[in-house]
Amino acid sequence: MAITCVLSIAELMLHSMLAKLVMSILSRFCLNMAANVGLQYAAELLPTPVRSQGVSFIHIFGIVAHSLAPYITDSAAIWEGFPMLIISTVSFFGAALVLFLPETVGQNLPQTIKQGEEFGRDQHFWSLPCYHKTHFNGHQHYHSCER
Repeated sequence: MAITCVLSIAELMLHSMLAKLVMSILSRFCLNMAANVGLQYAAELLPTPVRSQGVSFIHIFGIVAHSLAPYITDSAAIWEGFPMLIISTVSFFGAALVLFLPETVGQNLPQTIKQGEEFGRDQHFWSLPCYHKTHFNGHQHYHSCER
């Protein structure tokens, strides 16, 4: 989402039609990838009893977005760059909201609604669960997650 925002703003600032086309295509590609990642993340993060409802809810938002797309395209009648400005603004807010989602690396994923409500509560906004600071013989060591 953040890359979509940057590419959309870059498209607004460029003057070459070829450069604008490349930025638009790359922006669309990143937006499609973000949608796919969102679906996968929801399937992993949502507890089993509500997983199908949550994924359906995401699909409904996708249908709403596809329904609004022609109106966003038609906003070019107001200003040629208005559609990309709308896309960059929505992408920025979407990327900002993602920062509040819990990290799933090395975590047992929730299987019940109660576990889903508790998932990620022990994580802080600026915590990086993949990097643990340990003390050994008076020295700090950082360990990264192994995949």
